[in-house]
Amino acid sequence: MSTKAKCPVCGTIAGEPLTRVHGYTIHRCITCQLQFSNPMKHPGSEWYERSPHYRYMAAKSLYVPLWIIQGDWRFTTFMALKLRLKGYVLDIGCGSGFFLRLAKSHGYQVTGIDVSKTNIKLAKEKFGLNDVYDISAEELLSKKSWQRHFDIICLFDVLEHLENPVEVLHGLKKLLKPNGYVVCTVPSYQRWPSLFDPYVELPPHHLTLWTTRALEMCMSAAGIKVLKIIRSPLRTEQLWPHMLWRFRVLLQHEVINTIAKAVAHFVVTPPITKILSLYSKAGGFTLMVVAQN
Repeated sequence: MSTKAKCPVCGTIAGEPLTRVHGYTIHRCITCQLQFSNPMKHPGSEWYERSPHYRYMAAKSLYVPLWIIQGDWRFTTFMALKLRLKGYVLDIGCGSGFFLRLAKSHGYQVTGIDVSKTNIKLAKEKFGLNDVYDISAEELLSKKSWQRHFDIICLFDVLEHLENPVEVLHGLKKLLKPNGYVVCTVPSYQRWPSLFDPYVELPPHHLTLWTTRALEMCMSAAGIKVLKIIRSPLRTEQLWPHMLWRFRVLLQHEVINTIAKAVAHFVVTPPITKILSLYSKAGGFTLMVVAQN
């Protein structure tokens, strides 16, 4: 495969690849520092339906109470922004409706889309969310009949899955009301500890890993003004998957897997997280950009 790939954000010609994995070549842009894949090819909705990670997320939605969802850093940070209270919100990649449930409880009028039919079915049947659709962002933008506009469009951990992030954001901009907001979260390349999940953070799952510079250039290219970029603190749930990965053979047993996840999440990693967070550079596993039309 040719190494003359272009950065999907700034268009810089890629240099030598970092590595190859699952048929993809991994590059890091010398201009915006985005880590990106060649080809920039989404694996399709069926791949996500089969993915153990997303099957687990769908099952989790059946028993996770709203008070735990409210503790998600992405969602608490969004609520603290107090953008267009009680406005119309579109959630791209809404999953089974975690954020939509919370936003609705705070008075927002909510709409969501997701590529997973399973997730949308759960959102409707389990959580009573009616205005949700099993389509991709690209499919939504191709609909000529779609006339609705929104005060806020959210993409929580979505940009890293898109083949053409700038193009999609430019299209979504047209669905915003005047001075409407775009709120995105993405996995950060610049994090400490420098831990990356080998399954989740490489293609075909994630096509990109982001930097603040890449986010700024992506929004600018889409014609959206960046208001602020927020770096997440170090969080417990970001450490335990990396600990468990070391024991992946043992964890193929479902019961052992469940017990190990519980012990790691509630017993082992909280004190480790507290100790590591004392270091000034700790955190940054997630970046949130708040931008305006």
